[in-house]
Amino acid sequence: MKKLQLIYQVYSLADLENSEKELIQAAKDSLSKSYSPYSHFQVAAALLMDDDTIVTGVNIENAAYSSCICAERTAITKARSENPKAQLKMLAIAVNGPNTFEQAGIAAPCGECRQVIFEWVQAYEYKVPILLYGNDEYIVKIEDVQSLLPFGFGGAHLKK
Repeated sequence: MKKLQLIYQVYSLADLENSEKELIQAAKDSLSKSYSPYSHFQVAAALLMDDDTIVTGVNIENAAYSSCICAERTAITKARSENPKAQLKMLAIAVNGPNTFEQAGIAAPCGECRQVIFEWVQAYEYKVPILLYGNDEYIVKIEDVQSLLPFGFGGAHLKK
């Protein structure tokens, strides 16, 4: 029998590289732009692209809940719209809402966002880490964003 495990490490802000700190700060700075009048759960994502630009996005809610869009997909849509050839190097997510993952105020991408991220990076020949910011003493680092969707599929899996 094989078991799948999500392997992650917990860091403090002081332990991170400068590029990781900058990405987290960009996500934190964007939280106030969230439009979340129903859940009051603000989420911001920051993407570090291969040209070292940072693209941010926030969650945008709607009274018709199915019309909502998560921060990760907002940032990805923005990044792809502005520079479709750019590749993702790293992703950071910050939240301002009820305590979540291990009661540290951390939230991981939802299933829909995991699929979108997976399809975007599946052909990369390098790993794309994800940082989940809880507070300055509790930051989860997942070494490869693809591990969030272990049985993901993309265009190669569809009939041509």
